[in-house]
Amino acid sequence: MGKSMDYTLYKPEEAGESDMKTSFWRSRRDSAPADTAVPAPTPAEPEVPDGEPEEIPLVKDLLADLPPAPKETSVITADTVITGNIKTGSNLSIQGRVEGDVDCDSHLYVAGSVLGNIRAGSVKLEGSSVEGSISSDNSIVILPHGQVTGNIAAADVENHGKVMGDISASGTVQMKGTSTLIGNLTAGSLNVESGAVLRGQIEVTNGKSF
Repeated sequence: MGKSMDYTLYKPEEAGESDMKTSFWRSRRDSAPADTAVPAPTPAEPEVPDGEPEEIPLVKDLLADLPPAPKETSVITADTVITGNIKTGSNLSIQGRVEGDVDCDSHLYVAGSVLGNIRAGSVKLEGSSVEGSISSDNSIVILPHGQVTGNIAAADVENHGKVMGDISASGTVQMKGTSTLIGNLTAGSLNVESGAVLRGQIEVTNGKSF
């Protein structure tokens, strides 16, 4: 027997077929979408101000522009008795009894009693009793039923109560209709209402008395 042999027939490419394949793949490659990614923007460099940098105000400078906080008020209650001197920079309200001198840089309100001398920024006595001198750089007001046994010195004095001592004021003294003064009076000007009682020498330095 003879040998069996396999034969493969190759079909030759027709003219122009190879060029068509090449053109096809080239057109597919050329028509692919281009990379459209947008690059991230480069951060801008901070601008350097010309001249000296602006100064930041200090906290103490900011606080200096604020209005002052109101002072606190210390209270001596009606059932309290203090034996000894008192010195304070706050407002003080005495509703009890103090046996000693009182030195208050701010406002002093007395509705109780004080057995001693008083110095304060301003003083108001209401239904109280003070046995000692009272001095103030501003005003002293003695309301009805208030009584002072001692000398009084202030810029202005308004008396509705009873004073047994001398009154000296660089400004005005007002003697209200319910007031009594047993002592001498010296003032820049004097206002005396009907019903007021004055027993002593009176001197008005600027000549205004009414």
